Amino acid sequence: MQTFCSNVKLPRWTRFLMPIGIFLLMSYGTWAFSHKLCYDQIYKHYGQKSVAIGLIVVVCFLQILLLLIWFQIAVAVGPGKLPQVLPYLILSAQESDLGASEKYQNHGSDGSSICYQCDPNGYPIWCTNCQSLKTERAHHSRELGHCVPKFDHKCTYLGSIIGKDNYRLFVQYCVFMTIWLAIIWTSIVAYIRSITRDYRGHGSHLNGNLIAILILTTLFWITVTSLLLTQLNCIVKNKTSIEVMERRRKAFSTRKMFCYYNPDDGCRYVVELNKKEYESCWSKDSWWANAVESLGSNIFMWVIPWGTSVPKFKPDPEKNGRNDKSTIEAVLGPYKETVGNKTIELIRKKISNNEYLTKVQVRSS
Repeated sequence: MQTFCSNVKLPRWTRFLMPIGIFLLMSYGTWAFSHKLCYDQIYKHYGQKSVAIGLIVVVCFLQILLLLIWFQIAVAVGPGKLPQVLPYLILSAQESDLGASEKYQNHGSDGSSICYQCDPNGYPIWCTNCQSLKTERAHHSRELGHCVPKFDHKCTYLGSIIGKDNYRLFVQYCVFMTIWLAIIWTSIVAYIRSITRDYRGHGSHLNGNLIAILILTTLFWITVTSLLLTQLNCIVKNKTSIEVMERRRKAFSTRKMFCYYNPDDGCRYVVELNKKEYESCWSKDSWWANAVESLGSNIFMWVIPWGTSVPKFKPDPEKNGRNDKSTIEAVLGPYKETVGNKTIELIRKKISNNEYLTKVQVRSS
């Protein structure tokens, strides 16, 4: 959900107000569940001590784990920062500069490294705030003051922007939150009938705290589960939340164009993709390849909520000169976004059918 407000800039610390409120609400739920259900009923009344202790330990552990994941998402890891990309690393300042075209020809036979998002003239997208190129799927954050790679969305409930670096942690947060909520409401549902039956006629009634957290956890569980399923769908299709919301609009807010270097004739072509074509342009050959790109290549870390899925990377500014062999891949590293092979085939087909906007001749001398 996006909120449009005035130009008044709030202090950075205000973004933690919502997460603090949610944590306090979770603490209330843990207390009510542990004390009113596990201790008063399961432990004392029914004598199921091991069940009560086990539920208390699991619920408390999950809440601490969720707090740790949130701290990584919002503070320790963050969404990531797109490295500064100089224009000549993607498109030569002069068309007679052969260096750029040679670099393109030396990368990958599938053509993925020679295709980038551009304007109608073939120039890469420029971020006036960062004074740098804004590469594919990156968006500038006024709150952070820099471009975020693979910007997914801004999560008000966690007080953080979700990007390339903390996306896996966000998905894991949704998974463990779903489990935490499910344990609480299913446990209450499992014992609520026995509790009301045993106390019937004794002047007692079901504790109000249990009723309150049953309603809250059920509603939140439905919400978080829906969000988790949406994110899983994005993962297998290699989409972002922004792209999903954009798909629901009747038309694109901006035209979607890509500049492709055709090694067959040594020319650059600007090709426009329609809404349907752009929806699947980032998808790779399989859902597994899409999942690896979103969650990282280390499968064990898919279930361990620690750190980021993006390898440690620090661009070397000394290797960004014109006289060396640096490339866009050397600057962006793991933040480089590539379109799928099917999209490359589609672009080549459009070129062969003369369905392109602009053709630029790259001269060799």
